[in-house]
Amino acid sequence: AGDAIDSTFGEKFAISTMAAAGFGQCCSDVAGVTSGGIVDSLVSKLNLPVHNLTQAQLDLRITRFYTTFGACAGVLTGCLIGMSVLLFMDTERADRARKAKELESIFDAVMNEGANLLKADRAALFMLDEEKQELWSQVATG
Repeated sequence: AGDAIDSTFGEKFAISTMAAAGFGQCCSDVAGVTSGGIVDSLVSKLNLPVHNLTQAQLDLRITRFYTTFGACAGVLTGCLIGMSVLLFMDTERADRARKAKELESIFDAVMNEGANLLKADRAALFMLDEEKQELWSQVATG
């Protein structure tokens, strides 16, 4: 989910890749919490033995400790699995896309303002790629 958020909302709202990954983790956690009832109902169909603890036993401190520990272990495991995609995410791709969008906005502004300032019918902005020794144009008007 983080990669999808990064490539859509991350570029649109200029949030960092890590922030997008965090939002993805939040989506994953909410999905896990909301699907808990589904998992419980599927597991109940397996006819596994029931704990048979009394209410007094359920109220014991040690029982509450292990219940909380088990829930934390489950959430932690889910989070670690969810974060594993960060190992394979191309974080530089999102940065390149943001920079390309910024450059496109700058080129458009230069072209529109330059053409208006010079009262020109048409305009083209040529750039020199010094590494490739190529002249190129990304924006043209008219």
